[in-house]
Amino acid sequence: MKRQILIALFLVSLNISAQENRFLAHPHYGGTESEFLETQEWQTLDLVDRTLDANPVQDGDLSGARKMTLFALDGIVHNSIYDKTPAIRHYMEGRLEKIVERMDEPVTGGLRVFKIYNMGFVLKTASMTVAIDLSSQEGARFPLEIADRIADRCDALFITHNHNDHFDNHVVDRFLSQGKPVVAPTEYRPENTEIIHRRPEEGKTLDGKLRFRGKTLKYRLLPGHQNITETTCIMCNHIGLMFPEGYTTVHLGDQAHPEDNTWMRKAGEMLPGVDILFSTVWMGDLGIIIPGYNPRTVIVGHENELGHGVTLRIPYWYAYHNYADIGRPLIVMGWGEVYDYERK
Repeated sequence: MKRQILIALFLVSLNISAQENRFLAHPHYGGTESEFLETQEWQTLDLVDRTLDANPVQDGDLSGARKMTLFALDGIVHNSIYDKTPAIRHYMEGRLEKIVERMDEPVTGGLRVFKIYNMGFVLKTASMTVAIDLSSQEGARFPLEIADRIADRCDALFITHNHNDHFDNHVVDRFLSQGKPVVAPTEYRPENTEIIHRRPEEGKTLDGKLRFRGKTLKYRLLPGHQNITETTCIMCNHIGLMFPEGYTTVHLGDQAHPEDNTWMRKAGEMLPGVDILFSTVWMGDLGIIIPGYNPRTVIVGHENELGHGVTLRIPYWYAYHNYADIGRPLIVMGWGEVYDYERK
């Protein structure tokens, strides 16, 4: 049934007036290839936007409607000519405007997850709102004005590692200017004493606390890494958050370092009771990481990173393939989507 609805929506989307687009005004319009493809991009992104809204994220939802829609988005963003087009900018801004509106809604129970872009997520409970790896890449991916409005609605920012798709100096400075805590590994802007620089020793955890309006957020950092080359790697803190409402999450950043497998096999002992694990779409060693942390739910990120070569912007369809055998609910979210988690 959902597939029939999706096909119907696609047909309806093509039924627009001639004034809206001159190519559609005449099926044999003799314009350029780029004009044709741009028209196709606008049409597809409009349909993706409306279909995601009509089929919101749900627990373990692997339905054809959502998968087909995300796969359609794969088809657009895997053509690098679209990276800076008005259509993709319009789509991204429109999705994130919806995020900002939803962030003002109170959360009365559970944990609300906002997917921003790449590995950028915002987590909101009844008592606080926390951002992790929030980055517009200095306005290159979405306007700084939207990044500011998201930051203004958060209480704290955590950064997993020193890559500019996981930090944004403008966003960090926005938090600091408002007296909000920013927790980051020691490799990120080490000269800035306003930032809370923290890095656990190898194989150990490092705990901390933050207070907001009389409520305490406990955090626990674990010492991950990301391999940059065969011989070099950088710090990548795994960020465990323990909310006062009793929910525990862990965000792995861009974890990619086989030598961490030794301690990750027992990660669930180091950070017990994980409700949600956030990991990259391309994460390896899942047979170690998932049983090690033993989360109730997995949410993937880092799909379709604009600016990368086509083979390095990993598609949504790969998420379903890579995580097919994890033995627990998998949540695949598009940019600007919201997921409400409640422990079953």
